[in-house]
Amino acid sequence: MVKNIIVFVLTASFAFGANVLEIADGILGQSSAKTTALFSDGLDYLDGSGRPDIAKISNTLKSNSLFPTSYKEKVNLDIQFISNQANPLLLIKIVKEALNSLGFNEILTTEFANTKATIWGIRLNTKFMLDPGSLYTALKNTNTIISAIEKTGDFSYKYILDTSKSILNLTPLEIGKEIELSKPLEPYFIDVNDASKVEITAKNGDSWFALVRILDNNLNLIEEQRKNKKTNKINFILPSNAKYITIDDANSLENIKRGLKIHIQ
Repeated sequence: MVKNIIVFVLTASFAFGANVLEIADGILGQSSAKTTALFSDGLDYLDGSGRPDIAKISNTLKSNSLFPTSYKEKVNLDIQFISNQANPLLLIKIVKEALNSLGFNEILTTEFANTKATIWGIRLNTKFMLDPGSLYTALKNTNTIISAIEKTGDFSYKYILDTSKSILNLTPLEIGKEIELSKPLEPYFIDVNDASKVEITAKNGDSWFALVRILDNNLNLIEEQRKNKKTNKINFILPSNAKYITIDDANSLENIKRGLKIHIQ
């Protein structure tokens, strides 16, 4: 199975991503005379970079009643996101945020592999189809490109993504100023670009098993700062290639239910 996925990735890469008609047929899972006629002039469906504009393609499919926007009842929609870049955490982070922005918040991981291709398989239990055009637009905000789409079943798809230039749209913290962070629902994700030192303090009444991961621009782990006993403060020096940090509790985020204060220099 992984071998077939790798072949699919390489095929999409050699073709500079799928062309307009291939994207349309990939969304529908079949070729037809109608899609050939609709997209015969592919130039009308290219973006400024010369790649297929999947938002335009999707809108044309929907306006011609070729692509449904919803189902009669909830279905399990299985999707594989595949990247040949070796940055699995970045792939998951950008796709998850794109899906959240489209209203898909309950995401079940069904598969993960990081061999010659990074693969994240998910399941969405939903009445609403994941619109490739909306996903394309959401991913563009992070410089992430959909290179190819393949419908593999009635309710299953593969997306090949190019994450080589992907970025996260986070506002860096102001250096030299203490910032209060609200109660976390998940580990904090912080842009610490240009900072050299970090101090994190629990609010009054809280203490936590501090767990901080320091990441580079591609979300690769550089190092980890951890406290094995409860503390109300942690401080450390950042490596020169640090771009992001995640702040977590090794046991439970309930330990910092009042939030944290962070000061970077």
